[in-house]
Amino acid sequence: MKILALLPLVLFPQQPATPSVDHTQVTLVLFTGLLVFVGFVTAVSIGWQSWETRKAAKAAHISAEATEKSVRLQETALRQWVNLDHLKAGAQPPFVSGMTEMTLLFTFDVTNPTKMPFTVEWLIVRVNGESLTETLHHFLPPDDIYPVKIPVTIRNKRVEEYGAYRLVR
Repeated sequence: MKILALLPLVLFPQQPATPSVDHTQVTLVLFTGLLVFVGFVTAVSIGWQSWETRKAAKAAHISAEATEKSVRLQETALRQWVNLDHLKAGAQPPFVSGMTEMTLLFTFDVTNPTKMPFTVEWLIVRVNGESLTETLHHFLPPDDIYPVKIPVTIRNKRVEEYGAYRLVR
C-alpha cells in the first residue's frame, strides 16, 4: 500500500505558491496586440485612400466634361461660313436668234458674316454639269464683301435653249 500512496506525489508534483512570470510569453502577447493595432490602422488608412481616390477621379471626370463643353463652344464660335448675296446673271452680248456662242456672266457677292477673318482659297461653280474652279486666295475680314464675276461660255444647242428659256430647269 505504501507504493500507491507515493504515486500521486510523483505523477502530479505541486506547483510553487508564487507563480513565475514568463517574459517571452508576455513579449509575444504584447507584439501580437501591437500587430493587430497596426493592421487596424493600415485597413483604415487604405479605406481612406480609396475614398479620396474616388473623389479625385470624380472631380477629374467632371473637369474633363467641362473642358469638352468649353472646346465645343469655342469651335462653334470660330465656325466659318460665307453668304452669297446679290446673285445676277446676264448674257454678253445679249441673245440674238441664230447665235452659236455667247457668254453668260454670273455675278454675286461673297460676304463674311462671322466675327473672324478668313481667306477664301478657291471657289467652285457648277454650270451645265461642268465645274468651274477659280483660285482666289482672297483675305476676307468680318462683315466684308468680295464681289465675284464668273463668265461661262455656252455654244450651239445651249445657246438655242437659252434663247427659248429652257436652259434652266
